[in-house]
Amino acid sequence: MSPLGPLAYEKNDGPVFQGMSYGQKTKDYSESKAQEIDAEISRIINEGYKKAMDIIVGHKAELEKITLALLEYETIDGHEVEILIKGAAVSEIQKLRINRKSGGMDSITSNEKLSDQLADQASDQATVTDRKPAPVT
Repeated sequence: MSPLGPLAYEKNDGPVFQGMSYGQKTKDYSESKAQEIDAEISRIINEGYKKAMDIIVGHKAELEKITLALLEYETIDGHEVEILIKGAAVSEIQKLRINRKSGGMDSITSNEKLSDQLADQASDQATVTDRKPAPVT
């Protein structure tokens, strides 16, 4: 919580009717308190911005995959996002969509199984490609 506490520092006076001035506010605090409020607002905004940037930078690879998928397919659903985040290639979305079309409305569970299989394959491929060859002795 902010050190300023859960207080309202400004109050709107009177109802707003057509023809009357909008939002007459009374200032019930000093200039130093206004500076304190501004500093706290700035701190909250900067803290939120830093947190958002940390999340974006931390998940850059996943966001780039989602971006590529959106550029290619224009729309993607939750299952498709999930398989991309789990490590599947963008091209795997086409397989998921073909399976969905061939399976009809009952394909939701089979799509979940397929998305799990695709994600497993992607993670297996990632672990194989991430390995370095053994040194030759």
